[in-house]
Amino acid sequence: MVEFCKMLISAVNKEEARAMVKLLIEKHLVAGTFIAEGESHYWWKGEVLSRQDCHISAFSRRDFQDKILEVIKPIHSDECPIVAVEPIEGNACFMAWLKRNL
Repeated sequence: MVEFCKMLISAVNKEEARAMVKLLIEKHLVAGTFIAEGESHYWWKGEVLSRQDCHISAFSRRDFQDKILEVIKPIHSDECPIVAVEPIEGNACFMAWLKRNL
């Protein structure tokens, strides 16, 4: 059985986020996305860093995680992009839309 998920994907700016989303949608690796801007605070190489980032919420399938990373890695500016996966359930209409578009 296919496991649907929401993925959180990092991007360093809106242009990078839009470029990744365009490819992921064209390749039918995600059914839809939201792009949000916000502050990020994190440990990196022994120090705490802060910056403005974009976060992409993408609706997809768990088994597409490796393919998604393969698509975004050449575009992504970070050495270690975030692709975090969370299983989802939803209303019948939403889940049917996911099935039709992936």
